[in-house]
Amino acid sequence: MNADPTMLFGTYSKRMPVFTTKDETKEESGKIVNYLYDTPLEDPVILVDGKEATYKKTKMGFKLDQAIYPRDLKTIRVFKDDKAVAEYNESARKGLIVIVTKDTN
Repeated sequence: MNADPTMLFGTYSKRMPVFTTKDETKEESGKIVNYLYDTPLEDPVILVDGKEATYKKTKMGFKLDQAIYPRDLKTIRVFKDDKAVAEYNESARKGLIVIVTKDTN
């Protein structure tokens, strides 16, 4: 069963980013490729476990350059505008997505 990415806040709903993994064997030489989509942000800073992640914008969403397995995800948080700047720094003015993975040690 797929989780509904809609979260309710009072009388309105807000779509949260969706994290998906694709095995793009033909295109990516067998690598697991991660995407974030359905996000209201156009050019965010993406942090994975406190480190800035690199990504490419595609028609499917933000394609992360590093592999993250869905079973290892702990949280995904989204910040916009001043809240993003307060959480990270001025470079996050256009948005911030914070991905925290489970401690696998």
